[in-house]
Amino acid sequence: MLRIRYLVYWLIFSPVIATENAAELFDKSWNASDDSMKQQIRKKIIDIAPDSEYGLFSRAYFAEDKKEAVRLFTEAIAIRADFWQAYVSRARLHMDLEQFEEAIHDFKEALLLNPKYEDDYVELALCIHTLYEKELRRGVPNAESLHEALHFVNKAIAKENKEAFAYYLRANIKFYLSDIRGAIGDYDKAIARDSKLSSIWSGRAAAHCRLQEISKCESDINTAIKLDPKNYHAFFIRGTLRAIKKQKQSACKDLSFAGENGIKEAYEIIKAYCQ
Repeated sequence: MLRIRYLVYWLIFSPVIATENAAELFDKSWNASDDSMKQQIRKKIIDIAPDSEYGLFSRAYFAEDKKEAVRLFTEAIAIRADFWQAYVSRARLHMDLEQFEEAIHDFKEALLLNPKYEDDYVELALCIHTLYEKELRRGVPNAESLHEALHFVNKAIAKENKEAFAYYLRANIKFYLSDIRGAIGDYDKAIARDSKLSSIWSGRAAAHCRLQEISKCESDINTAIKLDPKNYHAFFIRGTLRAIKKQKQSACKDLSFAGENGIKEAYEIIKAYCQ
């Protein structure tokens, strides 16, 4: 009789205890800064509670196929509707898959559940900004979305997220909104925090060019290329600048290099100027 009672107890309470243990381990894994430690903990979660929301999350974390990972995160959310970490992680996967509308939805859901998660504001702003750029290339940009992106990145910076990338992102958004001086101010702040990031220098160079501050543009774009010879957009900017300065041979060389490496806009200038 005691054995039967024990078996019943085990059947009823063992999954609950395992999930509770998995919850504690999950919190540790989420806050772990060391990736090897994070992986070790999540493997343990899978061992003790593979079908719990934490087990599904951990299985998604290790999934090699991104669409399978999305499915597992979705199952985890179905079990626990307030699982904001699963929304954040699924949003990042949607971004990787260029499913930007879905990513924006998930980031916003995560913020509703946990408004204090600062990284979410920056990632949401980046996602909206990236969607805008995609729509811009298609010729159907939604300018209102930029104001929304600016709203979220402002919140991130107000919440003490003072990293270079937050200022860099805000500078890019301001550039598209034609607040060029404001963009330069944020590029300055980003460079003050990380002077080794080539894209910040090329972004500020574009802003200086927009204001016809040619010497400042030239200085920044050369720095950008020196820092990263694979910053192909920087070669496009320098090629355009050299075309303005009537340095045809070097301009066409830069533009050709940019075009060969995926900057399609370069071919428009090549067609008009180099042929």
